[in-house]
Amino acid sequence: VPVKICLALIPILERNSGHILNISAINVLIEPMPEWAAYQASKSAFDQWFRSVIPELNRRGISTTSIYLPLVRTRMIAPTKSYDKMPAMKSSHVAQLIGKMIISRKRIHKPWWVKFAEQGSFLFRRPMQAYLRRKYKKDRGV
Repeated sequence: VPVKICLALIPILERNSGHILNISAINVLIEPMPEWAAYQASKSAFDQWFRSVIPELNRRGISTTSIYLPLVRTRMIAPTKSYDKMPAMKSSHVAQLIGKMIISRKRIHKPWWVKFAEQGSFLFRRPMQAYLRRKYKKDRGV
């Protein structure tokens, strides 16, 4: 659906030197984790499409911004009790960030610490996968 909306809006955005903001998640930049498959897949799919189409949009005079967010304190995470004590951005801070990106038209925003998460995700991918395999076998009683 987001791709269809963007495609439909391109003529209007082109006429008005528009701007598309991709509100993504840091999850698309790191190794996928279990129990979030649908969320991660949908975010990753749109992010990949968006990054692929950026040169075409920019050539047509449409600005593009990708914002990679960490956990945000919203109603969506409320049912997941393990997130209650985890650090998360306030939605008001995210709104301010979006406004700042609209004004600055900066191409990308991600927290400064994401580069360490990306490197750690790559370096520790195999040990993490092994750990998760053991964990899920144990949880199943195997």
